[in-house]
Amino acid sequence: MAAPSATAEPVAIRFLIDSVPGGAKVLYQGRTLGETPVELPVPPGADGRASARLTFAMEGYQRVTVIAEGEGPVVRHQQKLKKKSGSRSASDRNSAGYKDDPY
Repeated sequence: MAAPSATAEPVAIRFLIDSVPGGAKVLYQGRTLGETPVELPVPPGADGRASARLTFAMEGYQRVTVIAEGEGPVVRHQQKLKKKSGSRSASDRNSAGYKDDPY
């Protein structure tokens, strides 16, 4: 005999996660999901919505953490990454013509 549907596990909502530019590392709950594009199943809450706190990291771009949320069966989230600001290292300053004041 089948169990009543009221006790059945709710169907997970599929989060389709991407970034611009592509290839960013995505972290969820302290673990790496992979590089974009990635897919993440998230169980919905009592209201039928799901949310996921995602961190995007990519060399040369600012690390960003966002909350993606929505109703299923599929939620698409695309994160635009911002390039890191021009903080230059000492070696960059030297190669760009920077000279120490001799006085």
